Amino acid sequence: YSKHIEWLPIGDQGSIYKQSDVGPVLDDILINKMRPGHELDIKLHAIKGIAKDHAKFSPVCTAFYRLLPEVTLTRKVEGEQAERLQKCFSPGVIGVEEKHGE
Repeated sequence: YSKHIEWLPIGDQGSIYKQSDVGPVLDDILINKMRPGHELDIKLHAIKGIAKDHAKFSPVCTAFYRLLPEVTLTRKVEGEQAERLQKCFSPGVIGVEEKHGE
């Protein structure tokens, strides 16, 4: 987890920053899943960038949207016509209820 990341100052970084100022924002970020007894030996380099350098530094994300149309039927549709109407749409858009005794 991110709580296991240790900051080792390089050069005069130790005199500029306190240990508590440098590190992950959250301690419970999963870095990698491993089998019991395994461990990572890695070096991480933090880079502060701006969106002008690369899109990954942009404070926005890729946005997407889904059209969720509202279907209003102006009359009752029953039986085979209801099933045919349902097949005209993507699954889950139109539901057909079976009513007995009417």
